[in-house]
Amino acid sequence: MGAAWIFSDESWMKKLSWLSFGKLREASEQQGMIKSEITQYLNTYSVTTNIYNGITGLSPSRLYNRDFSWEKTTKKEIALELGFLKNRVNLSTAYYSNTSSNQLVGIPLPATTGFPTIPVESSCKSQKYRMGI
Repeated sequence: MGAAWIFSDESWMKKLSWLSFGKLREASEQQGMIKSEITQYLNTYSVTTNIYNGITGLSPSRLYNRDFSWEKTTKKEIALELGFLKNRVNLSTAYYSNTSSNQLVGIPLPATTGFPTIPVESSCKSQKYRMGI
């Protein structure tokens, strides 16, 4: 979702001869992304070649993970665009923030579990400023 306001079109701004264009805009969005194999939260078992008392065995191939979910990204941006001297000189500046959550990271497990890692969720955030002339 986003909105923009061209404030240079306002009657009270028309009096400024040095400003030919002015716009303030804001946008925000949230996205969800499915991870590959969404069923990774389930315990799974594989058939082994080991036979005990005439019965084929099973061995665990994946651990249950109740925290497994959709990855989410939230983006926010606010920007100011200005035009001077009949739009011969333009200035654009923006601030944006991206926050991603529910990213999977492998946490090491003890060797006695039989699994090297288990996926757990983490989050990261980036903020940046952008300016152009």
